[in-house]
Order: sequence, then C-alpha cells, then structure tokens
Amino acid sequence: MHSTMVFDLFARSDDVYSIMQGKVIKSGVDKKSGIYVKMEYGDYTVSYCHLSKAVVKRGDIVNAGEIIGISGNTGTRSTGEHVHISIKYKSHYIDPTILFDFVRETQLE
Repeated sequence: MHSTMVFDLFARSDDVYSIMQGKVIKSGVDKKSGIYVKMEYGDYTVSYCHLSKAVVKRGDIVNAGEIIGISGNTGTRSTGEHVHISIKYKSHYIDPTILFDFVRETQLE
C-alpha cells in the first residue's frame, strides 16, 4: 500500500489547491519536506510538501479548490519540482487514492 502520492508538475510554480474544505493546522518549513502546508479535513490530515510558497497560515479555514501554495523544489528529499502529498486517517497513513476517490464521487453527486 502506498502512503504518499507524488504529483510531478510540468510547469514551474503551479498552483496547489485544497482538495476539500478544511483548516490549516500547520504551515512552515521542514528540512526534509521543505515548505509545507498541513490541512485537517475532519478525520483526515493531509500534508502538501516541497512547495515554493505557502499562501495560507495556521488557523485559516480553506474552501475546496482554494489555492494553498505554489509547487516547488524545497527540502532535502525533493527530487525536482513536484507536490508530495501524504494522508492520514485517524493518525494512520492511508493510500491517498482512497480520499481522492471519495472527493471525486461526492463531487459527482
């Protein structure tokens, strides 16, 4: 099972969007992850890493589709411009496609 997902973006400085409405619980810089934003969506916690810029701060309430950052190549674990996403459900890492499939299905209803 994959506990993270990497999105390689072809254009530099692509916008990174919140996948659902949620709250920013952390926004900062980490040696390995670089610039990151950590969002809380109910029982889900999603980290967006290796950004070139975060445009939200701790405590912000963000709507689905709202820009939270700009893609980048920050942190010692970055291998080029991309967005690294990890998702936890009730403190356990899960395959990100589970949440993405849920979001996609609810948008179709």
